[in-house]
Amino acid sequence: MLIMLGLQLPGIRETSVIQAELDPSVETWMLFVAVFIIYTDLLLLRFSWLWLITRFSRLLLKKRPLQFASYTYRELWLASFAGVR
Repeated sequence: MLIMLGLQLPGIRETSVIQAELDPSVETWMLFVAVFIIYTDLLLLRFSWLWLITRFSRLLLKKRPLQFASYTYRELWLASFAGVR
């Protein structure tokens, strides 16, 4: 599935840029800003989710915490950046 998405991304980007250039109400830079904002929001959402799960694991699962309960902030950021990969 990820291979299919990777193969489709160049075509999606190209089509999006062409459509943005054809529509006078949309500027091309707005398209890239929107993508950046969405990507940043997803990154923060993933980090928040992982941070909450590690706290939950440390507080409520003291006998058998989750494997990543001892991750540092750096490791949580790396896991957030990696996403589903």
